[in-house]
Amino acid sequence: MDNPGRQPSFPSEGDSFDISEKTMARHRRLFGRILTVLTMVFAATVIIPLLWVLVSVFQKGAGALVFPDIFTKLPPPPGLSEGGFGHAIIGSLMTLGIATMIAVPFGVIAAIYLAEFGRGTKLAYLVKFSCNVLTGVPAILCGLFAYSIVVKPMGGFSAFSGGVALAVLMLPIIIRSTEEALLLVPNEMRLAARYWCQPISNCRSNCLTRRPNFYCH
Repeated sequence: MDNPGRQPSFPSEGDSFDISEKTMARHRRLFGRILTVLTMVFAATVIIPLLWVLVSVFQKGAGALVFPDIFTKLPPPPGLSEGGFGHAIIGSLMTLGIATMIAVPFGVIAAIYLAEFGRGTKLAYLVKFSCNVLTGVPAILCGLFAYSIVVKPMGGFSAFSGGVALAVLMLPIIIRSTEEALLLVPNEMRLAARYWCQPISNCRSNCLTRRPNFYCH
C-alpha cells in the first residue's frame, strides 16, 4: 500500500523520454508507414501529370520561339505557325503606365495626409476604411467598375479602361505601404526636416513676387 504521506515524484528537467520507434506500439508504427506511403502516392499522382504537361508544352512550343519575331510580330492567323505576341507586351506596358500615372500620385498624397496631417480625424478613418475594403475586393469587380465608367461611355475597350481598373487595385496597396514607410521615420528626423524646410517656405513669397521678406534666413 502506498504511503499517504509520501510526495509523488515528477521527472526533472534533465530527464529524457524515449519516443523512438522501439517504444511505440506495433500498430502505430504500421499505421505511420501506411500513411507515409499513401502520401507519397498521392504526391506522385499530382506531380507526374504536371511534369508531363510541362514537358509536352516545352517540346511543342520550343520550335515556335523565333527571336526576336516573337516579341515584335502579331499573333498568326489560324493555321499558321509564325508570329509573336508583341501587341500583348505593348498593351501591358501601356496599361501599367496609365495605372501608375493614376494611382501613384493619389496614393502618395493620401498616404502623406494620413501619416502627417490627418491622424485621428474622421476623413483619415474613412480613407483607411476604404483602403481596407478595396484590398479585399476581387479584381472582377474592379473590372466591372472600369467597364461601367469608362468602357460604356467611350463605346469600346481600350488601354485606358484597363489602366483605370488596375489603378483601383494598386491604389490601396500604394496608400498603405507609403503610409507605413512614412510612419517608420523617427520623430527627430521629421522635426529636423520641418526645421530645414521652414526657411524655404519663408522665402517662397520673395522668390515669386520679388518682395523683400525679412523672415527669410
